[in-house]
Amino acid sequence: KIVKRGGDRLATWFMAANMVGALLFAPLVGWWIERTGRRRRLAVFLLAMFWPVTLGGRSLVPFDALYQSLPWSTYAAEHGVTGVQNPLLTDLLLENYTWKSFITREIAARELPLWNPYLFAGAPFLAAGQSSGLYPLSVIYYGLPLWLAYGWFTAVQIWLAGAFTYAYARRGLRLAWAPSAAAMAVFALSQLFLVNPVHPMILAGMAWLPLILLALERVSLGPLAHFAEAGECDHSH
Repeated sequence: KIVKRGGDRLATWFMAANMVGALLFAPLVGWWIERTGRRRRLAVFLLAMFWPVTLGGRSLVPFDALYQSLPWSTYAAEHGVTGVQNPLLTDLLLENYTWKSFITREIAARELPLWNPYLFAGAPFLAAGQSSGLYPLSVIYYGLPLWLAYGWFTAVQIWLAGAFTYAYARRGLRLAWAPSAAAMAVFALSQLFLVNPVHPMILAGMAWLPLILLALERVSLGPLAHFAEAGECDHSH
């Protein structure tokens, strides 16, 4: 049962204002990025945006969520934890962080994480894919301390989303720099990306979408397109 409260209306207005603000702000960011150095400036902007969890010594992983349940809740006061900032982010800690921890331990032991012995009677791990153990940029998790890697991974994926979008707009759609820069900022800085660091595998998948579209555009306009046209002509005769 949904209970109507006065705060619900305020939250609705806040979300609407946030979306409108993003639509107005992102093109300005895109213009600034284009005028001052394009994708390199996007990297600087994202580094500043994610400074606390990249160079600031903090983590993107919600470790405080552990204190919601036993046995960790009994140590909350001792560790100075008075509350959980966002109890909805536990997937990042209880699933993804656990998967990456298992992978890094197996790599340190010079083993492939083929099998997960901790789930029921055991289950395939690397073949499942959801842990993104074979994703090339997961090397960030294996080369940095795990608590730090999540911030860098997120910043890199959002940068890729912006760079690929700019490339698709310029080379695929043949747009001028202004709409290309706006597209880069609107896509990379959208709420779709900024609320999904809790699901790194989704974030990584979305980042490559503009590059896939660019590849399809190139294929449709390349030599294969001429073969397709020739085939259609043959069938017409």
